[in-house]
Amino acid sequence: MTTRIGQVRTRSAQCIAAVALTFGMAVAACGVPEPQLQVSLAGDPVQSLLVFHGNCPAGWTIALDVEIRETRGSDVRLTALSFEVHTADGRRVGGETLDERSLADRYGADRLDIRGGTARAFVVSVLSDDPLGGGLVVSGTVTGTHADGAVHEAYSLSGQVAPPPAAGLPDGGACTPG
Repeated sequence: MTTRIGQVRTRSAQCIAAVALTFGMAVAACGVPEPQLQVSLAGDPVQSLLVFHGNCPAGWTIALDVEIRETRGSDVRLTALSFEVHTADGRRVGGETLDERSLADRYGADRLDIRGGTARAFVVSVLSDDPLGGGLVVSGTVTGTHADGAVHEAYSLSGQVAPPPAAGLPDGGACTPG
């Protein structure tokens, strides 16, 4: 009798463990997937001459459309974005780190919500004393929150910036041609 009762208890424990494992797998399969962020450049970087007082050159701005895509179908709230821009030969051009408040101030709080499977583009820019031409490397991190915690992704992207046009400065203004 003792052996039979022990076998029943062992068999019952095995069945309970199998049911628990199956239930756990089913819940995991039906649950919200862990989000993943993918960062890319949406188009080539664009540079523009900064001109003040009509014809005073003040450097160059290089604008980049950084696209952040959630790839697994989970909603994410963007909480930080950092980026650095380097020339292809490694010279640092500039960069910035934006926390959630800075992102909301710059882009609007509603733009920080990235629905699962969708993307948002954020225009970022750096200043350069000299015009650029050729390859650029943009690297940094994006961080967001979701229903079960946080997601953090590092990225490194390359792009090409076209040399600036050869057009001169406008006539008239505070700066005399020199």
